[in-house]
Amino acid sequence: MRIEAVDAARDAKARSGMIQDWVGTMFIPGATLAQVQSVLRDYANYKNFYQPKVMESKPLAQSGDEYDVFLRLKEEHILTVILNTTYHVRFSMPDAQRLIVTSRSTRIAEVKDPDKSYDEELPVGHDAGFL
Repeated sequence: MRIEAVDAARDAKARSGMIQDWVGTMFIPGATLAQVQSVLRDYANYKNFYQPKVMESKPLAQSGDEYDVFLRLKEEHILTVILNTTYHVRFSMPDAQRLIVTSRSTRIAEVKDPDKSYDEELPVGHDAGFL
């Protein structure tokens, strides 16, 4: 697996935000694209596949090969932070050998006090800046 930052986003500006652009390539010996897609599109089970980092996961909407998805993420560094995040994801196959998945975060909010509620969030842009 190879993941790296894309330099094109380095100079991009976003008011009260940060733009990050990453690209990754993965080879899974013996796996078919159909098997890989089956797991990648199974958003309801991300909380099982990717625990403990993904605490909750669910598809919000789907139109063909495009999905809107909710993930509740647990980031543990010195502090533990819970993030409610949404993404817009697009799948495409330029040929029978390659699958391209483009995922863009559409909202990231830090949970205010995870010991009390996962629904109460800090205002977007006024968080600890973990993601």
